[in-house]
Amino acid sequence: MYLTCPACTKRLQIPDNKLPTDHAVRITCPACQQRFPYDPRAHRTPGSAIGDTGLAPHIGMVSMPQRTTMADAHTMQALVCLDSPEHQAVCQQMLQSLGYTATIPAWPL
Repeated sequence: MYLTCPACTKRLQIPDNKLPTDHAVRITCPACQQRFPYDPRAHRTPGSAIGDTGLAPHIGMVSMPQRTTMADAHTMQALVCLDSPEHQAVCQQMLQSLGYTATIPAWPL
């Protein structure tokens, strides 16, 4: 799971098995030492996955783009997540030359 520190905006990658699924915790940012809350219950109803509820993200959580379904199981797809339009274009051209279908999501999400 990716969480973002609300104080310094550092993006933290925390393995799912290290986060609780049934209670809230406070996470300490390694960059600025700010503590912020994480509550997995705030994002789902019983039996659903995080992000399935349509609720606004909790402080510190990062919204991820919706997954698209592949039309053909043999199609190689790539998601290009770069801020610079110039870098996006170069990356998209290189991926297409390798046989990938490159998707560039609209930002901000």
